[in-house]
This record gives sequence, structure tokens and C-alpha cells, in this order.
Amino acid sequence: MAKQRAERMTEKMKDQLIEGGFEAAMDQFIDDLVTFPAAFLKGPVVRKRPMLRWAAGAQGQPVVDVKESFKLEWERVDPFNIYPAPDATTIDDGYLIERHRLSRADLVALRDVEGYSTPAINAVLEEYGRGGLIEWLTVDTDRSAIEDKSMRVTDNPSERIDALQYWGSVQGQKLQEWGVDEIEVDDPLAEYHIEAWLIGRWVIKATVNPDPLHRKPYYKTSWENVPGCFWGKSIPDLCRDTQAVCNAAARALVDNMGISSGPQVVLDTTRLPVGETVTEMYPWKIWQTHDMNGLAGNPPVSFFQPGSNAAELMGIFEKFSQLADEYTGIPRYMTGNANVGGAASTASGMSMLLTNAGKTIKNVVGSIDRIMKPAIERLYMYNMLYLDDPELKGDVNIVADGAEAMVRQQMQQQRINEFVNIAAANPVIYQTIGAEGFAYLLREAVKQLGIDTDRVVPPVPVLKAMIAQQALAMQQAQAQQAAMQQQAQGQPQAGGSQAQPGNNTDQRRLMDGAPQQRTQAATGQAQAALMRG
Repeated sequence: MAKQRAERMTEKMKDQLIEGGFEAAMDQFIDDLVTFPAAFLKGPVVRKRPMLRWAAGAQGQPVVDVKESFKLEWERVDPFNIYPAPDATTIDDGYLIERHRLSRADLVALRDVEGYSTPAINAVLEEYGRGGLIEWLTVDTDRSAIEDKSMRVTDNPSERIDALQYWGSVQGQKLQEWGVDEIEVDDPLAEYHIEAWLIGRWVIKATVNPDPLHRKPYYKTSWENVPGCFWGKSIPDLCRDTQAVCNAAARALVDNMGISSGPQVVLDTTRLPVGETVTEMYPWKIWQTHDMNGLAGNPPVSFFQPGSNAAELMGIFEKFSQLADEYTGIPRYMTGNANVGGAASTASGMSMLLTNAGKTIKNVVGSIDRIMKPAIERLYMYNMLYLDDPELKGDVNIVADGAEAMVRQQMQQQRINEFVNIAAANPVIYQTIGAEGFAYLLREAVKQLGIDTDRVVPPVPVLKAMIAQQALAMQQAQAQQAAMQQQAQGQPQAGGSQAQPGNNTDQRRLMDGAPQQRTQAATGQAQAALMRG
């Protein structure tokens, strides 16, 4: 019963993740993971969304029925919109603030949602309608100054309203002043973990965190986590120095290529005719000069070729590119680059290098698994608290082993394929495991290919029937062979006459084939005994 309920809960949570946009959020989360010092995932967030359904009309025909219902959604959070506590090292250390940009339609839709203050939202809409709350946050101004961008009031064409979502602890007295029910806040001096929304000077929401462990619905990791720090290191952070050298080498290479692309000209302007100006050079050009002070022996125009340092600059670029691969843990042969020498020139060497290089990737994927555990636990806790289906509920433990399971599954598939080949080539192993055991191996090997196993490997009842038919046919063949051997040796058959001595040709033919037939009979008897066992 526990296993069945766990399987039902698993299928329910899979549907919720797919319908809530979890896959799209994870794609954006992974993009942030390789770009920013930290990546953030948020969910499940309960939102009221219009849902399209088909219902039966008056005459039984399907009609469209649109109803608003609650939906669990997952989303990626922009790292520029997350503001942790100064001394925080994880999401649940201290407070956490997320910045939102809401439209007026979003605020209107929140007026009927439980937990939000309708009078406060109306006050925000009225103040914004009078031209207020345009830039009540100075974050964009400071950010634009750092990025050397001009900031104007008209840079908000969508007319978004900034809002701050606060997650942290607040004294119970303040919650009572905001109008929170005294049933939820019974001690005015105690600390309560809350969720609050602030727009300007208006608090449009202030509720107690529904999570029993006071966890926030955010999940964070970095490409390289730094112990004791909230923000980690991203790939651009790890290769910052080598990237600067590579960029400098590339710029110098381009400049040197331009300078050394052709000869440079030295021209004695004192020997040019009056009014002659040389600005370009082309083939078959005629240079007009005159002799001054008897310098006719010196050429008025000379050429020289600047030296090319392309090889040295390319060597510098390649060297620091390799250092960047080492610093980031992503060598170039991980992306399919075949121009790798040394140990990577052989199949076993390449396999060893890929295994060692994959440790960094495995660590990153392992850190993603570590944030998946609390994310799935929060979804499981929501289902346990608010779903009405008792067949889904049970005391289970969430285990996130995505990276380990993937590696283990690949290794298991390789081992199964190897054992299938060994068993098929070795008759002793095949006879030991039997037809049913070999069919089980084939079924496990075919299952990983996404193919219907029953169409390739017969089911167990069909296989047993086939084995029984083969055993019966083998017994009949053995009986017939024994009778033929008795007839060849001149022994009388039961219910029959003795063999005639005059039939020497047939007797000699039977005697010649007797050893081979006796060997086949012995093998068949052994197989039949193993199958019966």
C-alpha cells in the first residue's frame, strides 16, 4: 500500500511540474548557472489562472468552459532582482527580498486573492494614477550609473510598478498592527516568519509563511560554491584573467596582421614635383621626381615589409585558452574537438580524460540535485496539506539522485549488453541461466531503448509454452532415435519383429550416424533436465 501511494504521488507531482512550467524554468536556471555567480529557482507558487476546459453543452456537444483555478507554477528568478541579507550564506539565512515589476492589471487581479489587502491595492492604484510610484526605488538609477547608461523617467514604457517581496521574521506586534488575525499571531513579542509585499508606503500583503519549517520557496546554487559566501563563482569569473590575456592577444594579432599585410612606403617629399601629392599606391604607378643637390643615386621611394608576429601571438592565445579550460573544468574535447593530442589520441585515453573531466560537471549536477530535494519536498508538503485525495498521501522520503541515477543507468546498460553478448556466445552460461533468464536479460536490454519489450521478447507465459513444446519435441526425437539405435543393433522392438540381418546397408548407415546422434541425445537430455529444474 505504501508503494502504491508513493507511485501515485510521484505521478501527481510529475503532472504538476510539467503543467507548472518546471522544464522551461530549469532551462533558464541552467543558463543563469553558467553565466552569473548564482542561479535561482522559485516554486511552487500558487497563482490564479484561467483554465480552458471542454464541457457538455445543452444538446451534448462540446463547448468551451473557461474557469479560473489555482495553479502551481515554477519560475526562474533574475539574479539582479534578489537581495539577500548581508550576512546570509544560504537562502534560509536571514531575510530575502525579491523585486517584482507589476502592471496595473496584475494588481487588480490580486485584489480578490486571499492574503492581499484590497484597500492597500486600491490606494496604490490611485497614487500611481496621479503620477506617483514611478521611480520610488533607486535601484535602476544606481545600476544605470554603474553601467554608464542614461536613466530617464520615460524608460518605463510598459508602466510597470515596482514591488518588493519580503521573506523573513517580524515581531508579532507589527503583524497585529498590519491586521493579521490574532489566531495566527498570539504572542506580540515573538518572531514570526512572514511573506510581505511593499509598494511605496503601502503593504499590500502580510501573511505568515505557510511552510512548517519556515523555508522560503527559493533554491540557489552556483557553478562553484564558495564556503561561507552567498554568491559563488560563475564560468566568466573563473576564466576572467585568461580571457583578458586571450582578448589582448587577439587584438594584437589583428593589429599585427593589418600592419604586416603589405609593404610600407618611405617617400622623400623633397624630390616630388611642385604640387604633387602622393596619397595612394597602385600597380604600374608612375613616380615623378626631380634631382635636388645631386642625390640622384638615392631612390626617392623605398619599400620595406614589417615583420609578422602571428605565430607567437597565436601561441599565447592557445596557451591561455588551455589554461581557461583547466580553470573552468570544461576542456575542449568535452565539446567534440578532435584536435587533441597526447592521451586523447586513443580510445582508452580519451575515455579516461572524459571521466576525469566529467568530475567538475558531475559536481555541478550534484549541486543541482541538492537544490532539487527541498524543491520537491515543498511540492510534496503542499500536496499533503491541501489535496483531498487520500490515495496519494503517505509518509515518504524525497531522494534526488538525478546525476547519480543517470550515471548508474548508463553503466548498468553497458554491463547488461556485455553480459548478454557473453551469455549468447558461451553455451555453458546459457544453459546455466536457462531460456527464461536469458529472456530476462534481453528484456532489460531492450527496455532501455524505448521499445515495446513484448514485441521483441516473448512474455513469460508464452516463453514457458514455447519451452514446453521444445521439450516435448525433443523427447519425441530422443524416443525415435533410441528406437533407431535398437533396430541398428539388432535388438527387437516392443510389439515389433526383430531386425532382419540381410538389411546391411541400412544397418551400416545407422551405425555410422550413431555417435553423433548419441551426443545430440545426451545434450538434449541435459537441456531438458535444466529446463525442468
